[in-house]
Amino acid sequence: MTIARNAYGRGQAGQLIPALLSGFETDLSYWDIHDRLRLLWLMRKDVATLVRAMIIVGQAHCKLPGEILRDLLEMAQQYVTYTD
Repeated sequence: MTIARNAYGRGQAGQLIPALLSGFETDLSYWDIHDRLRLLWLMRKDVATLVRAMIIVGQAHCKLPGEILRDLLEMAQQYVTYTD
């Protein structure tokens, strides 16, 4: 849960965007990049909520921690498959 919440957040923008600007040639400004990354920040909350719900449902069904982790990894694999 903590990993899902902290994987990418607004706090990292102060470090990420300057790193992108110094590491890559682009005509985009700081705020152009910020606006484009905003969707990722919003999605992070949805992913964290989904992970939390899957953990709670797994615990409610008395699943072992390993089974819950397997379900989370399968969900992650489906996400990667659909976004490729």
